[in-house]
Amino acid sequence: MTGDKLITEKHYRVPELAERWGISRSRLAMLFRNEPGVMRLGVQHFTLYIPESVAQRVHDRLSQVTAARQAPRCVIHLRDHMPKQPRKFIKLNAASGRAAGKSDAEIFRDALLNAQAQNGGQK
Repeated sequence: MTGDKLITEKHYRVPELAERWGISRSRLAMLFRNEPGVMRLGVQHFTLYIPESVAQRVHDRLSQVTAARQAPRCVIHLRDHMPKQPRKFIKLNAASGRAAGKSDAEIFRDALLNAQAQNGGQK
């Protein structure tokens, strides 16, 4: 872009552009601190004047990075990773156990003993 066009186009200050983009002022200042084409006035405490074309360039670059991060790297089908043999589950009947006044430990112990009895004493 020519120097004349940079002079005549709209320039944004950090607070104005941060509000438009919906990010903090410090984050926006960090993004544009070393960006080519941005005017920096001051020494220790400085003000950034960001040309519209530079803001558009950075916005486009950030949009491309965000889109690349959102793309899935691979697809995992869960059915391909299921075990061959079904796992053994212990069925708890907590409602009837609590109705009988049993604690959770007693309910679990009874369910474990029932499961072992059904499997012929095997663990």
